This record gives sequence, structure tokens and C-alpha cells, in this order.
Amino acid sequence: MPVLSIDYSRGAASALLVNDNFSYKIVRVPLMVPDIFYAHKPSKKEVFKNLMEVLQEVFKVSVDNKIKIYVTTLTDLDIHEKNIIFCNKSESFRSLSPIDFLYFGHLHVGGSMGVYNIEVSFKEVLKDLYFDESEDVVINYFKNLELYPFLKPDSDRDFYEEEAYLRFIARTRCKIENFETFANEKSVTFSTTRGLDDERALCRFMLLCIDSLCSEGFYSFKLDQSNFLGASSPLCLLENTTFQRLEFPEFLTLGSVINIMDDLSCVISSSNGAKTQFSVKKGRVFTHPLSFSERITLSLKSKKYGSFEKELSGGVFGIVIDTREKSGTKTLSPDERKELIKSWEETLLYTLKGL
Repeated sequence: MPVLSIDYSRGAASALLVNDNFSYKIVRVPLMVPDIFYAHKPSKKEVFKNLMEVLQEVFKVSVDNKIKIYVTTLTDLDIHEKNIIFCNKSESFRSLSPIDFLYFGHLHVGGSMGVYNIEVSFKEVLKDLYFDESEDVVINYFKNLELYPFLKPDSDRDFYEEEAYLRFIARTRCKIENFETFANEKSVTFSTTRGLDDERALCRFMLLCIDSLCSEGFYSFKLDQSNFLGASSPLCLLENTTFQRLEFPEFLTLGSVINIMDDLSCVISSSNGAKTQFSVKKGRVFTHPLSFSERITLSLKSKKYGSFEKELSGGVFGIVIDTREKSGTKTLSPDERKELIKSWEETLLYTLKGL
């Protein structure tokens, strides 16, 4: 029987659907909140009912007696349904063992309780626990270009809310250090408490993180996906066997990013001897699909820095060469931010269709 595990927090809910074959999908859904458009303040039951309707639509399932539902919440919702089991949020997190905490890397308890990072001094010991990144497990979006997920939000309001939230994460969560030369590749791991399981959010998050780079250089991008803990905690408490059968990816390799504000002449040499030559004008973005297991040699010729070579690996977004000028201090209006996103998407899609 499928299991729907929900972490119900103030303002949003994380939901994990586990099917009988242990395949799963995770989403994060904003809750219905009262504002000037509501004639009345919705009750707790109305908010929960609205959430369940949204989840049925997203997961394409019927929330009835054929599915088990586990919910953790700090609020008494006063809801009594045979197939819904409620448990206290603090109890669900106390049920996790120390190794669970180490595996997930941090504890997201949601609502006003905030986010707590757990520092682990023996990271070398944890290497064996990390997700084995391979093409078989992680989707390469470039294989289905017609499905490339730059989906348009339903309304301007949806766009502004999503874009503002992702830009906030990109600016505040990405720890990027300045470095003077292109000799070393800087590895950057992005961390977010929002579930980026849906394709649109992942793509927008990636492009906003690239836009947040103000230091020129080579970057290797990874996404810390350890925020699955919130939605999976009730499952761990109430159906631990199912929880143990799930293999959550901890790190998702996004790809390599070259950030140089200059005109470039480039040559990509693959391991089979094939070469791809191209030029990138200053102010443009170039993308090259490259899987997780592949590595290429990129030869660059820049007016500013001369010629140099770099061996790079791929990822979900492959290789991205960004030659736009960016300012880390400029404050953009909502319309300017929207135009920036639109320009990035159009440039990327134009490049992909020309491959």
C-alpha cells in the first residue's frame, strides 16, 4: 500500500509519496494563508483539506483508504480520518538514530523552530555513505530537449514569489571564495531547505546560483539534497522498514561552470578524440551537455587571460560558460529580475537547440 508522509509546518508542507515498489517523489507545497483576497480566515481544517487536494493533483493519486498517510505537525488540526495518523513533530525527530542525523547532514524541523546544521568532524568516515552519482540514477535533462524544464509560472505573482525565494537562497546559501587564478577548480556545494525535486525549481535555482557568481574562475557545482529529512521523518517513526528501504541521493552534481567576463575562443576535446570548436561573445551564456561519468578537456583563449586548458566533468547541466558582467551589490527591481531570468532561459534554450 502506498504511503504519503507529510511534514506539516507553518507556511508550507513537505510531502513524500512512497509507492509499493519503493519509488518515491517529494514535493514542497505552500499552505493556503489568509490575505486581502480572502473574505474570511480559513480554518485549520480548510487549510489541511486544500493541502490534500493539491497533493492529490501533484502526485496523481486518490487520497482515500487505499493509501496510508502519516503527518507530523506542531499544531493540533483536530482531524479524524481512519487512514491519517498524526504524530508530534518533536517525537518524530527524536526517533531518528545518530547515524540518521549524520547521513542527512542537517536537521530541518521547519516552522518557527528553524534550521539546525550538525557539524561532523570525521567527514572522511562518512564518504562511504554518500550517494554514488551515476547516469542511471540521476536524470540528464539534455536527453529530452523537448522536455527541457523551463516551465512558465501560472501567474506573475507565482513567478515573483518563486524567483525571490530562489534568489535569496542563491545569495545567502552559496559560500563562494574569491581566487586569483584559473589554476584550481573551486568546488561549491549549494544547500537549501526547500525541496528542489521538481524540474522547474531545480533549473531556476541553478541559473540563479550561476548569476550569483561574481568571481571569475572555474566552479564545480553540487546540490546538497539532505533536506529530505522533514518529509521522511514521520515515515521513519511509523514505518521504519519502508524508510530504510529508500535510498535518498545526498549530493546531486549539477555540472561545471566557467565564469569569465571576456570574449572566448574554445575547443572541447573528449576522451574519444572528438573536438568541438566554438566562440562565446562577452555577455552571452554557452552550454554543453556532458554526463556525470564523462570528463573533457576545455581549451580557452581569452584576450584578458591568454590561453589555458582545464579538465572538467559534467552533471545535470553539463558545462556552462558564462561571460556576462555581473555585480554582487546591484539591487534589481522585480521586473529587472524577471527580465534577467527570461534572458538567461532564452539564451540557454537557443544554445541547446543549436547543438
